[in-house]
Amino acid sequence: MPAEPSTFGFTRGSDYYRKGGKVMLSNTTVSKLHEIKLSVMAASFQKQLDTTVSAELGFGERFDLLVDAEWTSRKNNRLKRLDSAFPGACLEDISTTRTGSWTRL
Repeated sequence: MPAEPSTFGFTRGSDYYRKGGKVMLSNTTVSKLHEIKLSVMAASFQKQLDTTVSAELGFGERFDLLVDAEWTSRKNNRLKRLDSAFPGACLEDISTTRTGSWTRL
């Protein structure tokens, strides 16, 4: 029978980053997320650490929230970038008729 995680000195759950001077670990995690250009995920992670509501969620649910925040931010940034590149563009303006002929390379 495998030993309990506490036997190995591991702590689990949301208190992992707050117990026994582990706050430093969360700071390095946040800085690493910024370094790999996951700023929204870093901000969401910091927000999760600061609130007690996320303590009730499991790892999968918390990770889903982090990924969803980063994904939504990237999609919104892409839409803003496209909107500024093509102001006033809409689907009705797209021409679907074929102009020209196909040529083989």
